[in-house]
Amino acid sequence: MKSDAKRGFFSVSKSEKLVIVIFSILIFAMFAWNIIPQTQLNPVHRQAELEYMQLHERLQLGMTRADVNKIYKEVQPKLLRLEESKDALSIKTPFQFGARNWVMHLRFADDGLISVKSHIADNDTFPEGSPPDKIMTR
Repeated sequence: MKSDAKRGFFSVSKSEKLVIVIFSILIFAMFAWNIIPQTQLNPVHRQAELEYMQLHERLQLGMTRADVNKIYKEVQPKLLRLEESKDALSIKTPFQFGARNWVMHLRFADDGLISVKSHIADNDTFPEGSPPDKIMTR
């Protein structure tokens, strides 16, 4: 107790300084992570986004689900992941911290493609640099 009183309020031990330095570095890294586009940090994500755009470009509203699957196989994306459900397909780029990976939702009605929408993984925010959505108007 006496040694703590002699140290004073603002003096810190070496281990406390280390904790402060590590905490400061983490805060700075989190700040920088939100400023620097992740595609500049990881070329794999940039390549995945290029594959995503190539696939998006070939998709046309009204295509059948079989046509879309055929195009997906022709493009042969190495980094994209296809997920299927009853009335939709989702195509995703690899995971990025901060949920910045792109997701393309393809919705079908009467076996025809009615919309191609893009967003980031954790919400409906449109990904910066992504191609525009395609939506069939009735």
